Amino acid sequence: ALLAGLGPTALGYLIEGSVKFGTYEVTKPATLRFVASMASFLSLPALDSKILSLVICGIISGTAASVMLSPMEALRIRIVSDAEFSEMSSLKAAITMLKREGIRSLTKGLPAMMFKQVPYTITKNVSFDL
Repeated sequence: ALLAGLGPTALGYLIEGSVKFGTYEVTKPATLRFVASMASFLSLPALDSKILSLVICGIISGTAASVMLSPMEALRIRIVSDAEFSEMSSLKAAITMLKREGIRSLTKGLPAMMFKQVPYTITKNVSFDL
């Protein structure tokens, strides 16, 4: 019982971390250029900020990571809280959830996940880059 949700948790956070850091690093050059061009276009030199571009990267990467993590978290919660699902493999539990409740069953927690993950991602990644 103690390890019931380990599979979805490990897989979910492996994917989430990869997407979070990968997206953050890949979007940095593009957002730096975008912020600089917007500052020039709008004649607002104060807008040309490295911190602003890093915050935008954090928003993008936190959102992408949340989208990837949310289904695994929904699956984990179902496995540890519902006796019927606790005896199933992670794959069988996911298929059962999809058949019974549709795709929404795996994305119900996305807004809450984003409210948690996006500010955390911004704070952590931006502070590492400063």
